[in-house]
Amino acid sequence: MDIEENLFVSKDLYLCSFLLARNMGLVKTEKQGKIATFYFRNNKDLENLISGFCDGTGMVEGLKFVESIRRLKNLIYNLK
Repeated sequence: MDIEENLFVSKDLYLCSFLLARNMGLVKTEKQGKIATFYFRNNKDLENLISGFCDGTGMVEGLKFVESIRRLKNLIYNLK
């Protein structure tokens, strides 16, 4: 089985921040030019979390969300 099949891949900073704040496992981050790509472990909760984020029903603590945004921005900034 290809490892990519077990990963969720996104370039959406806010969706990925939401997933990080909900304790989804960030596997790696890549940067090509000014575009960052985030890889998360795909599990049974991931699809529901993504749906909740997209339809506005997903909940996360505000401070955790802000901290997750900062963490991802720092990761992007520090990638060569």
